[in-house]
Amino acid sequence: MAAGEAAASGRRRVLSGPAWNSYVVVDGNLVTGQNPASGRAAAEAFLKELAHRAR
Repeated sequence: MAAGEAAASGRRRVLSGPAWNSYVVVDGNLVTGQNPASGRAAAEAFLKELAHRAR
């Protein structure tokens, strides 16, 4: 979703990192990466969330 669309739909904020760098956001059940460079970090965040919830 483009930043303008997110703001227009009432979202609180839109987060982004530097273009083409790794950037991951974890929010509740959602783990998402900004672009392909975020793949590894997103996978690591996902596995960390799974491990945390398995306790």
